[in-house]
Amino acid sequence: KANGYDAKQTNTADNSEQIAAAQGYIRDGVDYLLISAANASGWDNVLKSAKAAGIKVILFDRAIQTDASNYTAALLSDMAYEGTTAVDWVLKQKLDKINLVLIRGQLGSAAEIGRSAAVLKAEKEGKLTIVADGTGGDSWSLEEARKVVEAAIAAKKDFNVIYAENDGMAQGAAQALAAAGISFGKGGKVKIIGFDFNRFALRNVQAGYWDADMQ
Repeated sequence: KANGYDAKQTNTADNSEQIAAAQGYIRDGVDYLLISAANASGWDNVLKSAKAAGIKVILFDRAIQTDASNYTAALLSDMAYEGTTAVDWVLKQKLDKINLVLIRGQLGSAAEIGRSAAVLKAEKEGKLTIVADGTGGDSWSLEEARKVVEAAIAAKKDFNVIYAENDGMAQGAAQALAAAGISFGKGGKVKIIGFDFNRFALRNVQAGYWDADMQ
């Protein structure tokens, strides 16, 4: 406010709620609309309405699948690069085989699409095997991620890599392994990869509790 701005915020991971909020801000006649989209699709009508109203749209963190003319600027994380970097790291570990548990984030989000792409491509090329494929749900939930790993353990899946698409879900995966008495991290049976490099994740990697993290 000291700089002449009056900011309003809607905090939700539900794409339809985000779109409804954006439509409300357009009706309010805001000058700028900043969007970190829960889902990469479904935004065209909103963005076109904003453009017609002379509202400048700025995308941040996550991309939206739309023509670039529908927004003014984009300050984004390169999710595909993160995924490629993570898969390259796994391939360089020289494991006899790579049996991987994939824990996706919110399906259809730019983060999930980008971070999953490299793993799916590597499996298609025969470089690794995805033995379990689950999700942390719309909230990228630690608890849901833990259930994915618990289910893989219960089904007696043989795996040596967990690729969890955010740090909270990597933490949930680690909890499931610890509860089952399966070693992980540096020198352990299972390598754990997280994404986002939150401070606790950095400390986990430094301590050898996890093996890698991407940002």
